[in-house]
Amino acid sequence: NLNITVGPLGGAENLPPEYREAWEEEDQRRRAEISQDLRDRFYDKLTHLSKRCAVAGDEGTRFAKSNLGHVLELCDILPSMMIDSDMELQGAIERAKHMLQGVDSDSIKSSKIVATDISQQAKEIANSLM
Repeated sequence: NLNITVGPLGGAENLPPEYREAWEEEDQRRRAEISQDLRDRFYDKLTHLSKRCAVAGDEGTRFAKSNLGHVLELCDILPSMMIDSDMELQGAIERAKHMLQGVDSDSIKSSKIVATDISQQAKEIANSLM
């Protein structure tokens, strides 16, 4: 989705007083919406990783490298997408990076212990965002 919102340049200080409060409320609403969208994206990828790891190695299931890649990609780009500092999201990103350090898809596919551990940790990190 691409949403474009037009507002005054320079912020509320350039608005007449009767419009300033409404603009500030709208700005806060948009910032909260953007922050929630970033959390939702990370939550979705972590939840997906958790579910895929939970069944990794089971007969008839497949574990793709992209399950890890998508989470790591978000770990790299989400900080630059944050408008306001979100310490909870930043902490979740750091925990996810730490969780996946030295882990690859082959280790998840070949070890049920590793897969279960990653599944549990990813679920815990995702739940911390809600």
